[in-house]
Amino acid sequence: MSNCQDNYCATFRNYPWIELDRAALRHNVEALRKRLHEHKLTQTAVSLAYAQELNRRGKSIDVHIKIDTGMHRLGLHWESLDELAGIFHCENLHVTGAFTHLCADSLAAEQGRRFYQAVNGLKERGYALPKVHLLASDGLLRHPELGGDYARVGLALCGVGEKELRPVLTLKARVSQVRELTAGEGAGYDWQFTAQRPSRIAVLTIGYADGLPRSLSCGAGSVLLHGKRAPVAGLICMDQTLVDVTEIPHVSPGDKAMVIGKNGDLEIAAAQVAEWAGTIPNEILSRLGRRVGFG
Repeated sequence: MSNCQDNYCATFRNYPWIELDRAALRHNVEALRKRLHEHKLTQTAVSLAYAQELNRRGKSIDVHIKIDTGMHRLGLHWESLDELAGIFHCENLHVTGAFTHLCADSLAAEQGRRFYQAVNGLKERGYALPKVHLLASDGLLRHPELGGDYARVGLALCGVGEKELRPVLTLKARVSQVRELTAGEGAGYDWQFTAQRPSRIAVLTIGYADGLPRSLSCGAGSVLLHGKRAPVAGLICMDQTLVDVTEIPHVSPGDKAMVIGKNGDLEIAAAQVAEWAGTIPNEILSRLGRRVGFG
C-alpha cells in the first residue's frame, strides 16, 4: 500500500480509526458511522435523508455516495439521479467520491454498467465525482475490467480467496497444559470427550471468545502440532480449547499449535476452517477478536 499514490483505508465501524491513529497511520477512513467529524473522516452518504442529517450538523464533512446497483442493502438507486444530485446541494458536504458493492459474480458486469450509468449521468448534470470504487477482493481478481480508482481489498490481503493467492495469515495458540486421562475418563464441559484409551489432552489458549467457531468442537475441527493433526477434544470453551495429542509425542506447555497456517508438511487454510464450520472464510477472519495478538 505504501507504493500507492492515494492512501485510503475503508472500515465499516469507527474504532479501527482510533487504532490506526495511535499507530500513526495517516490514512483517510470511510465509515458508515456519524458523529466523528472531529477525526476528519470521509463518511458514507447512504441516502439523501442521511446526507441531509449530516448537513444539518453544520460542519464540513467529506462524503462518498453509496449507489445501490443490485445489492439492495444500502445506498441510493442507480436511476435516482435527482436524489443523487440532491446530495451535492448539501452545502456542508463535500462529495469526494461514489461507490457500489457487487453482490454476485454473475451480476458483476450489469452492476458495473448501472454504476457507471449513474456516475456519467451525474457528470452530465455537472456533478463531478473525483474518485469511484466498486471492487472488493473477489471483484478485483475476477473483474478487474470494471476499473475504479480504489479497490476495497480485505480478504485478498490475507492471501485468502483465489487459488493463485499465497496465504500470508497464520493463527497460533500456545499449549498451556498437557493432561493425562485414563480410559473412560472425560474432559471438558458435559464430558463431551471421553477417552477410549489412556490419552493425552493439550489445553490451548484460544476459545470461541477469540473467534474460534464453537462448531469445531468434538472433532469437527483440528489443529497442527509438531507436524501432525490434533483433533479438537470435546466442546470448545470461551477461552480455551482441548485437543487430543495422544498420537503426538513430546507435546509440552509452551508449544505453539497452528490453528490456521502450515506446520511441517501439513496446512490448515482459512477456507478449510470455514468449511468445517459451515461458513465462509470472511466470517472466520472477521471474528478474530481484539484478544488475538497480531504481529
